[in-house]
Amino acid sequence: MLLADMGAEVIVEGLSWYFASSSATSSASDAVNALVGERIRDHTVDHWIDHLNRAGVPCGRVADLRTVFSDLQVPAQEMVLEVEHPGHGPVRMTGFPVKFSATPSRVRLPAPELGAHTEEVLSELGLQGELARFREQRII
Repeated sequence: MLLADMGAEVIVEGLSWYFASSSATSSASDAVNALVGERIRDHTVDHWIDHLNRAGVPCGRVADLRTVFSDLQVPAQEMVLEVEHPGHGPVRMTGFPVKFSATPSRVRLPAPELGAHTEEVLSELGLQGELARFREQRII
């Protein structure tokens, strides 16, 4: 339906094999992605969002972090937090998308340093007896 709505009926007709089985679908995804990529290059992102939304296909823009942090709606929705990290100073991060008045969300701890919880996680996985060997072999 999405391909047909994009005006790619020829692609749809030629892809009946694509939907025949899950293995065919999986193996042909690169081909379909290439065909869709060629088609969507003809117009802007805004064009496709408008076109597909009017056709009943839910879609929207995907934002990278730079875009998220510069969007005026984001701070208005309290979606940017600045958290003090002991090793890195103030760190900006995305906030909590769901807000509850009775149980407000909050950052309790800063993000851990790389590997800070490795031994704890390995122990919880039942590898407590292997930790000394892992350290000796410089695995951790």
